[in-house]
Amino acid sequence: MSAEALMSVLDEEEPEFPNEKNPKSKAVYELFRQKNSKAKLLVLSSLEKTITDSVKDLYLTKDMMEELKEMYGREERHVHHQLVTLLHGTKMAQGTPVIDHVMKM
Repeated sequence: MSAEALMSVLDEEEPEFPNEKNPKSKAVYELFRQKNSKAKLLVLSSLEKTITDSVKDLYLTKDMMEELKEMYGREERHVHHQLVTLLHGTKMAQGTPVIDHVMKM
């Protein structure tokens, strides 16, 4: 599956379930379902098992990606905050060459 096909599944909304009033909706729905299934397998195969277990029950690949962004977005903000706090709190010790302080930073 190409990256373009994966992106199209992430951008598209799930079509309505096929009904008798619109016979063409079945083909559209089946195509979306197949692309979603392949994209979901691709995403799941690239994750570690511990992460896979937390998102494998979601039906849409789009929902899986949103859940992963939410899970790891929080961690990035936390790590960023810790790093900024550490940098702001770092002081140059008296008698230490500037190069040593810069390397520490």
